[in-house]
Amino acid sequence: MKRVLIAIVALALCFSLACKETSIEQEGQTPEVPLESQTLEEEQEKEEEESAFGEFKDLVASGADSDQLGIFIKDNIGKLSAQEAEAMIEALVIEQQQAISEMNGLIYMPEYMDALNNEMKGILDPDLIPSIENEEIRSFYQAISDGYLTVIRYEESPTIETNWEAIYGLGEFFSDDFEEMTYLLDKVQNYRYDRINPDFKSLYEDAVRTEELIKKNDSSFLTWQLDMLYNRQIGNLFIGPEGSYMDAFINKSGEPYTSIVEAAKEYPEAEISKLAMKLDESQSNDYNSISKQIDAHKAFGLKSSAQVVIGDGSGAEETENLFFVSIKDNPDAENKINNLIKDSVMELKKALGVDKEIFYGNRVMFANSNYLNIAIYVSASDESGKFLYRDKNMVLDMHSGEIIGLEDIFEMPWQKLKGQLEDLTGKTIEENTPFYIGGIGIELEIERPESEYSDYAVITYDKVARYVSMEKFYK
Repeated sequence: MKRVLIAIVALALCFSLACKETSIEQEGQTPEVPLESQTLEEEQEKEEEESAFGEFKDLVASGADSDQLGIFIKDNIGKLSAQEAEAMIEALVIEQQQAISEMNGLIYMPEYMDALNNEMKGILDPDLIPSIENEEIRSFYQAISDGYLTVIRYEESPTIETNWEAIYGLGEFFSDDFEEMTYLLDKVQNYRYDRINPDFKSLYEDAVRTEELIKKNDSSFLTWQLDMLYNRQIGNLFIGPEGSYMDAFINKSGEPYTSIVEAAKEYPEAEISKLAMKLDESQSNDYNSISKQIDAHKAFGLKSSAQVVIGDGSGAEETENLFFVSIKDNPDAENKINNLIKDSVMELKKALGVDKEIFYGNRVMFANSNYLNIAIYVSASDESGKFLYRDKNMVLDMHSGEIIGLEDIFEMPWQKLKGQLEDLTGKTIEENTPFYIGGIGIELEIERPESEYSDYAVITYDKVARYVSMEKFYK
């Protein structure tokens, strides 16, 4: 945006100089900025831009941490085009996943919590970081700040996230849509809707705007972040703290029910309004049925031809409340996926060894146009009252409808991939190891023969991106 303004001002100056050329020459003066100088200056700017972006790419390739990337961005973003500035933020946010995974484990250690609560008065204040006496802990919090990360409190519990307020502060270097994304993410992350008397109407209007931004842009880092924003907006409107807002839809009264229904009438074509009216018209009187409708709405995002539906239409006890898929442009994949879900449920039921009072459930862990990760589980009690539980996790190819493994995700033969995964995780990984597509990367569930409990490892997206394009996981 700043560059556009500079260009406009430069054009205005050129026209102004052209109009005054005659009078300037008559006074025996020469133009202040000769054409040769302008051309040389433009070439120097272009070289500086290419040099800065090249240095950044080299920094990423070298395995630099998010704090190193953040410092470079702060010092150099003004030299780049909007497209390159946005590419830098994309690389930064992907790299942050590793830092978030590691730092969220450290921040709960007593000495780290004490520094946060005492030296920094409970919030991450960059100005107070130097007051932390312990050098290691001081470096920890400085790395958070330098890496465009921050500490957010949810019900007093701290968690480390991308600092969207700070990134929004760089908005002048982005395209309009990208800048608006950072603005909306900052609003939700820091809940700028009044915590005491929430402004649900403004929040709803922002969700409608988020829909518009998603639909007008191709799938990319921008729409990936907007989809996560949209999910948080839905949560803040329909679910609320500890599910407290769902009562309003059960009782059809109070806030946020009243504000949401009124806003839905103002924006009848918005997808969120269709969800609101569906919930308003439904006879749902329990949290589970409402939350299932909300989860189904947001599962695939707004750009996919696929949707999650509740029940398979058979009326069977085992499947009437489970999630299935509808894929308009690929009925073969739809049938394969739905049959796999039904077959898995029956397989798990048989493994329980009982046939009465069984609870059937499944959950969409991840879904986009490429992958569907779904977890299926059944539970019951035997005649002695012992609790029985069985589960199964599947990652499916949305194009073929087939179950896929890690070698398909990383596009590498297993014999070659095994060593790579073990280097990344420091653990022994066997073929067919269960895995999930998570919020920060690929999560592995590693069986331990000597224990009934599994071990876990996460390959964060910054590592995943070394093997495959992150576009495969965007919505």
